[in-house]
Amino acid sequence: MSQHTPAPPVTSPEENVIFSVSPTAREVSSTALLGNRDALTIRHQDEVYFLRHTRAGKLILTK
Repeated sequence: MSQHTPAPPVTSPEENVIFSVSPTAREVSSTALLGNRDALTIRHQDEVYFLRHTRAGKLILTK
């Protein structure tokens, strides 16, 4: 059985989006998601979530 070595992430020039080469994961910078805002709304399967950037520099995802 051969071992698979993951390739390094590829950076897109648009909005600092970093795409993982892995078929199961994708990495996106918080700056690309939030821009200059402190929060955004995420809709997932008829549920609404809020992603907030706090003054302490943390990210909080709430329902």
